[in-house]
Amino acid sequence: MKKTLLLVAILFCICDVSAQKKESRNSIGIQIGPAFPIGKFASSSTDFTESGYAKIGISGMVNFSHELNSRWGLSICAYGLRSDINRKKLEKSFESVDFNSPLFIAGPGPFQPSPPSRYGNWEFRRGTWWVGGLFAGAHYKMPLKTDDKISLVLKALAGAVYVESPGKGGISSSDTTVVGIFQSPNQGKGFAYTVGGLFDYKLTKQWALTAGVDFLGTAPIKLKGNKTIITTVRNPNNPPLTSISQGMTTKDIKQTVQTVNVMLGVAFKF
Repeated sequence: MKKTLLLVAILFCICDVSAQKKESRNSIGIQIGPAFPIGKFASSSTDFTESGYAKIGISGMVNFSHELNSRWGLSICAYGLRSDINRKKLEKSFESVDFNSPLFIAGPGPFQPSPPSRYGNWEFRRGTWWVGGLFAGAHYKMPLKTDDKISLVLKALAGAVYVESPGKGGISSSDTTVVGIFQSPNQGKGFAYTVGGLFDYKLTKQWALTAGVDFLGTAPIKLKGNKTIITTVRNPNNPPLTSISQGMTTKDIKQTVQTVNVMLGVAFKF
């Protein structure tokens, strides 16, 4: 019996030593940082079917990696982005928009079709873009020091994203005219990819600090049935001459999302 217990103890010690010497091949990391919108996602042109008016937002990432060898590995990544619309740029752009005569008219005041009009003093409410995605791909690791304490990791992943557009609501007011516009929020899904690199700094055998930059890009995401309602009230302070008019359009919109993300985080190897 004593010999059996001694043999079990020796085998346990051998397994324990082997496990300690075995290098960790899996890791899970969390990163967060600012997201800088570029391209049509950040555009503030008056082509509202493609301009995202996105401000600098915040992005986050949870990444699982498995090392195939000392250089190559596989990665799965969950990504999230939040970015408010740039209301100042949106309000400025609407000052140069030509509004045509509406489709529905009501009220005691006379109405006569007029040429396209422009309105100022716009105020828009807050709106937010939301993006979530799941990616899979590969990474390549390059040690920058002989002791492998600092490494550069390059990665390329592809997958799918879910995009939720902000609803836009704004009012332009003057002594003679009040104009309100509402654009419904919408959702869409599509293909996306991310490429970038990060520095991996080992704190211990299991823990590391990470800092990197990556680019997120999507194919045009179709936002179906985007509804826009424009309401115009003329002579609001003079009831005998007040007239209310309204026009509505429904249209599919295609929006691309492009951001440059600067992230800091930690990784745990196991």
